[in-house]
Amino acid sequence: MLSASKLAGYLSHNLMRPDCSVSALKEGCSLVASQNLVSLCVRPCDVADAERMLKGSGKPVAAAVSFPHGGTDTSVKVAETQKIIDDGAREIIAVMNTGRLVSEKFEYAEQDLKTVALTAFRKGIPIFVAFDSCFLNDRLFKIACRIADNIGAQGIITATGYGSSGTKPEEIVKIREMLGTKVKCIANGGIRTLEQVDELVAAGADRVITAFSAQILEEAAIRSSASDLITF
Repeated sequence: MLSASKLAGYLSHNLMRPDCSVSALKEGCSLVASQNLVSLCVRPCDVADAERMLKGSGKPVAAAVSFPHGGTDTSVKVAETQKIIDDGAREIIAVMNTGRLVSEKFEYAEQDLKTVALTAFRKGIPIFVAFDSCFLNDRLFKIACRIADNIGAQGIITATGYGSSGTKPEEIVKIREMLGTKVKCIANGGIRTLEQVDELVAAGADRVITAFSAQILEEAAIRSSASDLITF
């Protein structure tokens, strides 16, 4: 069970909803900076503004390439990656081409991501590979994880939030069994409660991406206060 003081070190605030407004972006930046969250995840169009708002906070802006299904051409992904890095992104979330993966075009899926990764690595920017495990059987899940490892990804995210389900604790365990601590395990998708965060971190998640950071932090504060009263 996470303490309120440790919780912030696991949370990345998610502002990638299609209806994210300018005011929501401002509030999200303020939350990340004031509560010492890990990072802020935004749409490509919001990178420059988010970087400006977080300037001096030491908190990185993360942006997704070819979100949410990875279906754009490789050349477009490279251009998008370069643009969001130029705008100030310090982490890239590269979405695997789901259609090519389930079609067993594994070389295509890997080379596609590798090209994006090389674009980021030249600028010293880490890559986190995302895919929706809800579309994959166990064999394809393992192959997707191997591809992410092969291209030098710093972390694996097993949901974009736009599939039929989010990251499950057992998926985190499976990645740990396959790759150990070589890559970070990052949970995403439908994470709204402190209980969910506790379960994912207990399973081995290094980070949790959620749009409900404020509510989860509030839950943690209430739990901490209740615990203090019981102890007293």
